[in-house]
Amino acid sequence: MPHKPELICLWGKKRDPTREPKDIPTSADKGVRELIKRGYVVKNVYPGIVRSRLLGLVGGRLADMAGFGLASLLLLCFALDKNRVVYTTDYSWVVITSKLKQLGLVKNRLVVKWAGIDTDLPHDVVRNERRRKRYMRIAEAMQACWTASAIVQQHWREFAPHVADRFVFWPTAVELGFYERREGSDTSSAGRVVAVGSDRKRDWALPIAAAEHGLPVTLLTDDARVPELVEKAGAGKDLKLQYKAGFDRSADILAGCGAILLATAENMRFSGSTTVGVAAALRKPLILDEEYDLAAYGLEHGRNCLYFPRGDAAKAAELGRMVLEDEGLAQRLGAELNRLAPYFSIEGYADQIERSFYPDWRPEAVRWPPTA
Repeated sequence: MPHKPELICLWGKKRDPTREPKDIPTSADKGVRELIKRGYVVKNVYPGIVRSRLLGLVGGRLADMAGFGLASLLLLCFALDKNRVVYTTDYSWVVITSKLKQLGLVKNRLVVKWAGIDTDLPHDVVRNERRRKRYMRIAEAMQACWTASAIVQQHWREFAPHVADRFVFWPTAVELGFYERREGSDTSSAGRVVAVGSDRKRDWALPIAAAEHGLPVTLLTDDARVPELVEKAGAGKDLKLQYKAGFDRSADILAGCGAILLATAENMRFSGSTTVGVAAALRKPLILDEEYDLAAYGLEHGRNCLYFPRGDAAKAAELGRMVLEDEGLAQRLGAELNRLAPYFSIEGYADQIERSFYPDWRPEAVRWPPTA
């Protein structure tokens, strides 16, 4: 068994991974807690933001851009040693730590969970030479970076093959047990398709339009835009809204529904992959719009989910009615999707961090892509 390094967590806000996060079944902190259970020593670093005119002048533009100030630079230079591994999910820390590594002031291995690179690195950015060079310098300073979108791997294979293997696709983690123990006691969503999401990457117009095609749809969200959209559409028996239901109630609503609908405005980054993990844990049929990187999630039309062309509300309604009316089909799709659940688990998330330290350690660990 290899020696387990000390893990230094750099956060962009006050948080403590050594304490159990409250009421958040998809928190990244739980993945760090899983490492603590495996015997890793985890320490928290949050020096606070030091801002003053003097430090602003001394620290210069880098300190101001990173938002931490000179105190953070000094802390990283003197508090870290090469036997520790730096783990961060915050872009400011990624920039500042990679810069110090380039200067030779920090020797630590840098491991990054950087979902933000999915939006910072679209096609037009990687073709911008100046920005691409900036990301290249960061990439070369990292030992590993895993992202919420498989398309990032494709970008790096094309533009920087020598660092492409450092970018590993890994979706948002889900606490499977939080959903698996639900008994569907909330009957408000029985016989209905639930469209779920919490961010602006959802195409809410589509499930509303699907309801106009006769599909019984419940919108489950805390997106502040949705109530107004529902009011304009005129909620009836085929369209209902569950707004800011909270984690427990939301889990009960999903456990009692007939199917889960995921309509994305861009792609499945961030909480889109969470929805797949939740559907897998609950064994629910999943209906979603056709994406260019869905195969990377282990999804296959007709086997463990159903696709519809993006923006095609009529087809989405047709597929929704199909699974609501065919119990055998719904059960088969849910059971097949459940085979992917370990890939979206907190334990799998921890496996990914651990693999960054030891690529060949624990061959039984969950590894992408799924092999269903």
